[in-house]
Amino acid sequence: MVLERNGVNFGKKEDALVEKLVCRDSQLFLIQPLREEIKDRASIRSKHPGSIVMIEIEDRCRIALFVRQSMQRFVFREMNSPLGRLKLVAGERGLRAILWENDKPGRVLLRTMQAVEHDEHLDQTERQLSEYFAGERIEFALELDPVGTEFQLAVWAALRTIPFGESRTYAEIASQIGNPKSVRAVGAANGRNPISIVVPCHRVIGSSGHLTGFAGGLTAKAWLLRLEQGARGPIQGELGIGNPWSIL
Repeated sequence: MVLERNGVNFGKKEDALVEKLVCRDSQLFLIQPLREEIKDRASIRSKHPGSIVMIEIEDRCRIALFVRQSMQRFVFREMNSPLGRLKLVAGERGLRAILWENDKPGRVLLRTMQAVEHDEHLDQTERQLSEYFAGERIEFALELDPVGTEFQLAVWAALRTIPFGESRTYAEIASQIGNPKSVRAVGAANGRNPISIVVPCHRVIGSSGHLTGFAGGLTAKAWLLRLEQGARGPIQGELGIGNPWSIL
């Protein structure tokens, strides 16, 4: 896709970018509405160059990608965890999603799924997650099959490089993927991460050191970070004023 490489530089090339986006990613996108949407947000772009528009069009790309996967077969199973029920979703090529019990509808686009008792990808995922929660595993060895735009996939790949027990800021992730001005778009991609825990979006915190939004909730985010750091004394990041992650 073109936008992530020019996410902060729509300017004079906006028509060409929209044309390439529409032609390459989906016939569902209407060129004129996208042009009007970009034009209407000119004042916002002047303050936040390109990033807000990029986020919105990235969401449109997600819909196109969802349509493309409609012919694939997906299976799921739920498992208990210290943080509630988790829904594990897999396709033929690997793990597609790990969803929270109270996950926001539509955060991860998935077609109709079939509940199964046994599946190789789901079996391995449940076993490794159980080991992780028990403090017996610090890395996952699973075949992953996330669906996202090129920008989102780059962000999710960067998340997987954050070592167990450490954290990074959104700005650090933006710099790592070679687009230091795309901090806001990185945050949006982080929030769309379909494979929670295994792709550790919980290890990304705000520049102030405070915990920020998380699909599983801030309590779950803090719990995961405390697990990874062994819950030994004060740890990096805070929910707010007072002791780090004091709501636990």
